[in-house]
Amino acid sequence: MSATVKADVTAAYGEQAQPRLLHITPVKGTFYYGSCDGTFYAGTRFLLTPGSTEASRWPCRTTVR
Repeated sequence: MSATVKADVTAAYGEQAQPRLLHITPVKGTFYYGSCDGTFYAGTRFLLTPGSTEASRWPCRTTVR
């Protein structure tokens, strides 16, 4: 998996979350991607990184299409 794809998925998840999550990183070994009926997907679990706020302290998981 390229670093660019991981960065794009992480940014997309952070932007769609409410509140927006700026301080997250994928959990090592949990990043998956593929396609189903022509729809591409990526999924991972996220960890909070230094600088995260109290509002963002919940289990971070997503699938981005």
